[in-house]
Amino acid sequence: MTAIDSSPDSPTAPPAVQPGTGAFARILFAINALMAWIALAMSTYIDGTDLYHYTGGTPGLFGGNTSAIGRLLDEYSYFTVVSNLLVAVILTILVFKPAGHGNIFKVLRLDTLLMITVTGIVFWVLLAPTSNPQELNRITDLLFHTLVPIFTVVVWLVVGPRDWIRWWMVFAALIVPLLWAGYTLVRGSIITAYPYDFMNVAKYGLGPVLTTVGEILVFGVIVGFVYWAIDLVLSRKARQARQAADVS
Repeated sequence: MTAIDSSPDSPTAPPAVQPGTGAFARILFAINALMAWIALAMSTYIDGTDLYHYTGGTPGLFGGNTSAIGRLLDEYSYFTVVSNLLVAVILTILVFKPAGHGNIFKVLRLDTLLMITVTGIVFWVLLAPTSNPQELNRITDLLFHTLVPIFTVVVWLVVGPRDWIRWWMVFAALIVPLLWAGYTLVRGSIITAYPYDFMNVAKYGLGPVLTTVGEILVFGVIVGFVYWAIDLVLSRKARQARQAADVS
């Protein structure tokens, strides 16, 4: 009698579940996406309906718009909101299709990590000392700047997907932030208002603003390479674990 071949290549062997594609990974992706969608929905409702009226201090919407469209355009011009929107969209896609993506999607997945990390760190280093969220904005502020950034990084560390990051993707991931910076500077020159004080060309001048933006981009490159290095280590461990499982 011929023994049944139970090797991974055998038709009778159960297919190996790749890291970041199983049910547990999809649950984490879903929670991650849901957190970002909730923050976006609440913020859109608050600003679209002008629910919260700022009294004194710096207004939360930099253009001072009175129309719903203008307020929402202001809202979705914040790097924080763009970062959380990217997290919401990319993690939602991962819920339904965790594997089989091309390089563009993988770069955008890296963008979710890089941009949301910069969002959290820049907020707590540069913006938090002068931030004074009120009413429902306290919840959106907590989600946007703390919970979503932390959970996004933790989810990636736990379930990946692994072995997606290449060194050149770190630079490719700067395209979206650069497009946002260009849009912000052009729009700011037209409406003479900016989402963040450190980007206020009218106040500081173009040179200092570009220097600050450049420093943040350099920091983003450093963060990207840190994630690349971590992915190399975790991917190697995942391969070793699969090989050990195949041998046993």
